Amino acid sequence: MNALTATQRRRRAFVNTLLTSMVLASMLPAAEKLTVSPTCVPLENAEKGKLIFKLGDKAQPGDKIKLSPLDAAQCAKSLTLNWTEDQSALIVSASKLPKGVRRLDCELKAQSTADATQVTKVQLSVVEEKAGEWEARAVFGFHQAGASSSDSKQNYFFDFFIMRGLGNHARVSDSRFNIWGNVRIASAPQQVDTAAAPSIANFTTEVGKLKVNELAQVGKFLTGLGMRLGKPWDQGERIRMLEWVVFWGANGAFTDPGTIKG
Repeated sequence: MNALTATQRRRRAFVNTLLTSMVLASMLPAAEKLTVSPTCVPLENAEKGKLIFKLGDKAQPGDKIKLSPLDAAQCAKSLTLNWTEDQSALIVSASKLPKGVRRLDCELKAQSTADATQVTKVQLSVVEEKAGEWEARAVFGFHQAGASSSDSKQNYFFDFFIMRGLGNHARVSDSRFNIWGNVRIASAPQQVDTAAAPSIANFTTEVGKLKVNELAQVGKFLTGLGMRLGKPWDQGERIRMLEWVVFWGANGAFTDPGTIKG
């Protein structure tokens, strides 16, 4: 049996040392890392989100976390950060977006006060409150009409308008094509001889005096399709658009006008 040379002995010692180091490293616990859950928080106007911080598997209260200022001046105005009373979670509150802004993306950095090397980041987004798929209005009022050659007529009316985009857009103004409809129902003619101010103040009372068979004498409806022309005008608080429309409809009496005394 030949003796090992010095070089071979050094190589064997190096391999043994390397294997021992690998075994010992595998037996050591994994280094603790600061994490946040969730890592991305999208919020609509006036919504709130909750952030939980952990170092390894241990929850970190507010007194063990240092928060860096939000990365933009607008973010600081639109987001408010507050720890819960027991400091177990950070509450992120979204306020109204600046005029003309539809989405605001912000980054928040958190650092462990015990170990400055432990840093984590979370993405915060404030988005405009969803307008929904429908645009609608409902009007209930009093109508008076007349001409020099005819008697004046008065009646109560209900008018309902609705519009929906033909697509998957959140707002009607974003859709190229829309469908819309309008329904108007008028009561039998009424005689209101009181002054305007008391009549307006007691409007619901006056409506309550209507007889059931006088609630709806005539009605009409219109419905159609609209195609947006060009791009909508975004004015911050409102959005305006111009449409080309095609429509059809009908009107008529629910009851014979001659059977109701006006």
